[in-house]
Amino acid sequence: MNICDFLTEDRILAALTAPAKDGAIAALAALVAQSEPQIDRLVLDRALRDREQQASTAVGEGVAVPHARFEGLTQSVAAFARSAEGIDFGSLDGKPTHFVFLLVSPAEAPGPHLKILARVSRLLTDPQFRARSMQAADPAELFAIFRDEDVRAQSRLRAA
Repeated sequence: MNICDFLTEDRILAALTAPAKDGAIAALAALVAQSEPQIDRLVLDRALRDREQQASTAVGEGVAVPHARFEGLTQSVAAFARSAEGIDFGSLDGKPTHFVFLLVSPAEAPGPHLKILARVSRLLTDPQFRARSMQAADPAELFAIFRDEDVRAQSRLRAA
């Protein structure tokens, strides 16, 4: 599974300016809704906020992975944002969140949703990946970093 199968360059924000979790979720939900007409922005925003009320999706190390399963989707869709200043996402480690990866998956496919979440969490908690991502100049460069990681992951699978 490649991250770039469900993340596109036009769904990457290189300079997220939202000061808190709700603004970050709203910005990323809007990006997803712009590119996926079957997703209503307000319904997605509400689903993501409801999920956050259950437990924060901030996994620590400056990373949050808000996610929801959505009726009517045929495949997973993702968006990514980077905040140089960091935002309060309610992380258990109390540190600001710099990287937010939003994932929306078909409601009928919980297994793939969980596999994608695991893959994204492993990648985003890698210190080298975060350092490279923090230095990227724009969405194109951030997308290239994700694409490079997909190639590396495929190489490791072939070698195993």
